[in-house]
Amino acid sequence: MITNTLSISKEKNKENTEKRRQDIKLKICTYIAYFFIILVMLSLIDLVRTAAKSPSSFELVNETDYGQKLCRLYIDGKNCGEADQNLYSLKDENGKTDIKYCVMTEKVSSLIYSVIISAMLLLVIGIAKNSDKTPFIKSNAKRIRAIGALQLALAVVPGVAVMLMKFFKFMYASSVFTVKDLYMFIVGAVIMAVAQVFDYGVRLQDDNDLIA
Repeated sequence: MITNTLSISKEKNKENTEKRRQDIKLKICTYIAYFFIILVMLSLIDLVRTAAKSPSSFELVNETDYGQKLCRLYIDGKNCGEADQNLYSLKDENGKTDIKYCVMTEKVSSLIYSVIISAMLLLVIGIAKNSDKTPFIKSNAKRIRAIGALQLALAVVPGVAVMLMKFFKFMYASSVFTVKDLYMFIVGAVIMAVAQVFDYGVRLQDDNDLIA
């Protein structure tokens, strides 16, 4: 009798410990998701504020830092860091550059990244919430596939958006896809493959439940 009581007590303690671990993981994921959602809102606000500024507020300054020539972006007289000369040297059909439009292009790309990553984190939280007994359920399989699709979008959509904005405004604009985008695309393809494996796990779990 005493042995059975101790065994039950240990099992309950084990379940409580596991539940606390799950709660901590879920809280961490939730806080991270909130952080990215706030980041999306701040990025959107920054984009709107930038669009409202006068073109004269933007200036490119060539400076020398420790013997190295740098091109820095200033907005309202504030140093905003180094500027990509490949982007900011683009010219329109009148042979003029548009610094404000270039800044808008970069901010749109950053906003898209933030939105997609936030959506991926929300899906991860959904998986964590629905994995108390087993992760092999249909809703989680759908979430993993959605994460893979978003990862593929992360590799393509920001670059396409920037490319379209550049083609709309400037002459001789080129694609902005890099090796990093290729790596992200490969990661997305791997996640989609994992989703297929997860589907198989769901079917096995369903069969096991029917047998039980």
